[in-house]
Amino acid sequence: MSFPDFGNPEFVYAPLPPLNHPALEGQKSLMKVILKQDVLMHYPYQRFDYLVDLLREAAIDPRVKSIKINVYRVTRDSQVLKALMSAVSNELMARFDEENNLYWSNRLKENGATVLHGGQDIKVHSKLIQIVRMNGNKKQLITHIGTGNFHEKTARIYGDVSLITADEKIGLEVAKVFQLLESEVPNLKRRFKELMVSPINTRYRLVNLIKNEIVNAKKGEKAELFIKLNNLTDTSIIEWLYKASNAGVKIKMIIRGICCLVPGIPGQSENIIVYSIVDRFLEHARIIKFHNGGTPLYFISSADWMERNLDKRIEVTCPIHDKQLQEEIDLIFDYQLKGNSKTRIIGKYQKNKYRK
Repeated sequence: MSFPDFGNPEFVYAPLPPLNHPALEGQKSLMKVILKQDVLMHYPYQRFDYLVDLLREAAIDPRVKSIKINVYRVTRDSQVLKALMSAVSNELMARFDEENNLYWSNRLKENGATVLHGGQDIKVHSKLIQIVRMNGNKKQLITHIGTGNFHEKTARIYGDVSLITADEKIGLEVAKVFQLLESEVPNLKRRFKELMVSPINTRYRLVNLIKNEIVNAKKGEKAELFIKLNNLTDTSIIEWLYKASNAGVKIKMIIRGICCLVPGIPGQSENIIVYSIVDRFLEHARIIKFHNGGTPLYFISSADWMERNLDKRIEVTCPIHDKQLQEEIDLIFDYQLKGNSKTRIIGKYQKNKYRK
């Protein structure tokens, strides 16, 4: 059921159908495409169906030995989980973390899948899928890391991004995350180099990356940071952002929801600009870019910068290595930072006026 227009079509948005993905549309095998190149999905601007099609392909491929997924929130009529129902001849492992997923948990169990549930102590908020495929004696890892849920309905209205990659280093570390999820007593001392994994190393890595920008700024070099989040409330991270601003690091942020950082205060945050965008689609993606001395580092993440996300949940922040995909992220920042329609400038006096 959609919201009524009360006889006035101006009350509702005109249809905006999702676009085809240029790398995936018309391809007979999505797995073959992913094995050759990384793909960044942009929801709701591109079709969510590609992910379902990838899972359907994996479910019937005899060379696929296992499919693992961690599920935070799905719809009752989930096409993602329907696609996995035919994969039980392979090894299928699903991890659920909300009680309203009980319906799908039971259905998958009845069909022979291994189903795990989140514990009471730590919530799993990451958005991971891993397909293990054998090509002769070589193991191929096709991995999905996203900012949004595997939920077809919210994928039509939430702005999210997902990386699908066959990068071996990323794949091996995501495999370690799944091992963590499968353990009765999770080992929170595991080491990760490619990924930031909460509550293990995300806070530590983020602080070190901010410190690196501070060092570069103090040397008189260009130093800047672009941040797109839902919420920013962690007091320790905010203090490091203030320190970065005082050192001369230029910081631009897009924070849709709660922002406890106060920008534009002399001697504290004069080098920080904060925007908030509330429009047709819910800005849900978490994206970060560090200038890093001219060799930029790009990340997408399931985590907001809140104490719960950094210290009390399983979250995954993933690097984007592919140059073309980095350019796509640059476009997101470029378009949204220039926005003058639904963009508010978060001010130190909380007037939060629209940008003109």
